[in-house]
Formats: sequence, structure tokens, C-alpha cells
Amino acid sequence: MYQNKHNLLLKTAFLCLYFPLSVLLNIKISSAALTHTPTIEILVSSLASTSLMFFFMSFFELFRNFRFFPRKSDLAIVTLLILSVESLIRVSLMNLTLTPVASLPMLFEKTLILSIAWYSTHLLIAQLLKLFNYRLNILFLGHAEDLTELNSLIKPSPNTEFFKFHLWNEYQNFNSSDLVIYSPRCTQDENLKYHLIQLTISNLQVLDARDLLEDIEGHVDLSRQSETDIFKWVQNLSVTSKFYLRVKALYEPVIAMALLISLSPIMLLTALAVKLSSPGPVLFLQKRLGIGGKTFNILKFRTMRVDAEADGAQWAKKNDPRITPIGNILRALHLDELPQLINIINGDVSFVGPRPERPEFYAQLKNSIPLFYLRTVIRPGVTGWAQVWAGYAATVEASNLKLSYDLYYMKNMGLRMDISSVLLTFIHVIRKIFLAENSLSEQEETSITISLPPNLLKKVAPFGKRTLVVLILTTLAISVSSIAFG
Repeated sequence: MYQNKHNLLLKTAFLCLYFPLSVLLNIKISSAALTHTPTIEILVSSLASTSLMFFFMSFFELFRNFRFFPRKSDLAIVTLLILSVESLIRVSLMNLTLTPVASLPMLFEKTLILSIAWYSTHLLIAQLLKLFNYRLNILFLGHAEDLTELNSLIKPSPNTEFFKFHLWNEYQNFNSSDLVIYSPRCTQDENLKYHLIQLTISNLQVLDARDLLEDIEGHVDLSRQSETDIFKWVQNLSVTSKFYLRVKALYEPVIAMALLISLSPIMLLTALAVKLSSPGPVLFLQKRLGIGGKTFNILKFRTMRVDAEADGAQWAKKNDPRITPIGNILRALHLDELPQLINIINGDVSFVGPRPERPEFYAQLKNSIPLFYLRTVIRPGVTGWAQVWAGYAATVEASNLKLSYDLYYMKNMGLRMDISSVLLTFIHVIRKIFLAENSLSEQEETSITISLPPNLLKKVAPFGKRTLVVLILTTLAISVSSIAFG
């Protein structure tokens, strides 16, 4: 995996900040709870929490390779991860030491402080790198017109300000490049192909330009893809990903059965609400296409009127008048999807994957969108990368966008993508309830940034840039300490 200086700085800062801050907060929690917790127990708890968080954050790629400024969804995921890790550590300690550890409000307070500290650190490092004109030196193997096209494809954002492209025949110091990318046409030019092989042998990180775009955008460019490219993806899937896909079909029905039993009271209340709110059956059965194009009956709680499709199959759309009042609530909370646990047990669907399409629409979309048929190569999912980022598709254009996200998932599928999709589903549901957003892509692409005065460098020139860095880091340390001891 490609690592740049920003990632290394961020992970170092995380380790330096998270552990001492966790120790301070544990001491505060212990004194506030009026319990004497041994120092060794506090240190072990903080060390275990730091180690788990560092592993999870690296595993889920929250420090995306080419993302310098964090998104708000990153903050939400970090908060969920910290809360989960802290709860696990504290329950374990309570069972081992038989002593009360912390109350729920204290746990939430610690989670909030740690997550905000992570987010602030991420923003601060990005601003410092920007202040010192840090750039990723990217060597581009291709023609000048290809480089112009690449620059136009990358959307302007705080992240792309850190990119500096160098055309291969205008840049002499190849070894100082952080990354080498090449255009697809590069492999058709003998001279460029020679240099590409030479740079690859030199142990430099070499990427297809399309892969760079995908890592930035989170979805593939359909106009640049073909069956040959997708065949290469499948061939290049790691051994661990292939093993995971085999194991996934075995453990998912077990998890679904456990969830079905534990969520049965909620499902019973939901069924009662559907029955009392409108006439008609509680469950809704609909033909969908699964793996290999085989049809199956998907199970959902009914959210529409009984006569919703009296005039034939129709696209579901935002603010659909056919949805019942209770159906709007169920859809917002995604409670209507709970009966699909039975579909997972039957092996019809997976927890994460492309959304299963209706046969009536599949034929139309297959004829209108190239590569659309590839969505049935793998099992469909209750949730998925495309569902959370692109939302509901009510047109051919929207289905085309969702396909680009589905193919990105297929290219990178594995445990990391599945857990990231599940975590993002929680964020998606929360944003849908409170902000009425259909998908995560509706949120602002740009993140909160710390604005620095343009004449700041002139003011600190007598002291130098290092003094500025020390002042900023000292201010951050004092702020963190005041929060911890406050």
C-alpha cells in the first residue's frame, strides 16, 4: 500500500497524542467515579485501547492514501470506533477486576474528546504541510495531452492542492518522485513502456492513472473501463480477499441468525406498526435478481400502499407519494430491511454487496448501461458501498453512477471494504434522519479547514517557521491538557 509523509506524520501524531490523553482521561474518570483504579490498570487499559484503535484505523484506511483533509464521515467513523473499543476494554476490565469502571456519560465524554482530538490533529497536520508547501511529486508517464486531461478530471479540493505532476520528459530527477503514474496509452508507446518497466524495477511505486483517480473519488470511471480491465481486477485480487469471500458465505448466515433472534422484539413492534397503520400484509415480497442472474423473493416490511404498483412496476423515488406515513419512518431508519436477515440465512443476499435489481428494470438498464450485467457476478447486499454513497437510483443516469461505486467495491472487495461499508451505513442513516440526505455524496466535499492569515509568514519571519510550529503544537498540547484535567 502506498504511504506518503502525511500518513506517517498522522500515525505518529496519533500514537503520541492518543495514549497520554487516554491515560489522563482514565485518571479523571476514576476520580470522578470515586473509585481507586490501580495505575497499572489505567496504563494497560490505555495501551490496549491505543493499540486497537491504531490497528482499526490502519485497517479501515481512514487515513486514505491521497486524502489530506479529513471528511466529516471520517470523524463519525472514528467516534464509532473509539466508543466500540472503549466499551470493549472497559467491559473486559470490569469482568477481570470485578470493579466498576465508568458510567455511560463518562464513556461518551471520553469518546468525544478523543475523536475531536484526532480530527483536530488531522486538520492541523494538513494545514502545516500546506503552510510549508508540501507536495506529492508525481511523475507522469504519458503525453502532454494525457496530463492535461488528468488535471481536468481531478476535482478542485483541499486534497488535490498537494499534488504536483511532472511530465516524464521534463523531469530529470526520477528518484525524488513520491509516486509514478502512467496513462493507459503509455503501454502502446515503446519508449514510454521502456521507461515504465525501468522505473518499476527501480522499486518505485507505480500506479495506473485511473487508480489514482479512483482512490481520490471512491468510484471508477466507467468511460475508461472494459471487460479486460475487470478481468485483471479479479486476477489481481489478493489471496486473503479470495479466502475471505469463501469464508463470508459460511459465517454470514450464522451472524444473521443471531441478529434475527436478538432483533425479534424490534421486528415484532415494527410488524405491529405496519399492520395498524395501513390495510394490507405486513411483509412485502418482490422478485429480485441475485448472483448469476437467478431470481429470488426479497423480504421487506411493507412501506407502500397495497395499490402502489397497480399501473405496473415503477422506480422508487425520493418523497414518493406511494409511501405510507409509517413507511417513511421505517425507510429513514432502514427498519424495513430487517426481514432480509432471512434472505441472508437462505444465501440469497449478503450483508454487503450491490443492491439486488428488479428483473423489470434490469433488462432496460443492461441495454442502456455497458457493464451493468457485472453487478450479478457477486451476491447482492442489504447495504453496500454504492447504497451509502449514491443512494436510491430512480433514473438510468443514477443507476450508471451507482454502477461506478459497485465496480469500485468489486475491485477492492474484502473484509476492510465490508466493515467500512457497514460503518458508513450507520453514518448514512444518521445523516438521512437529521439532514434528510439521500446519500453521503450529498455532503460537502470540502472539509472544515483552519484559515491562516496570508501575511502570517511575514509576521513570524524573524522567528522562523520552526518557532511557528512549536507555538502551534504547544497551544494544541495546552488545550488538550485543559480538556483532560478540566
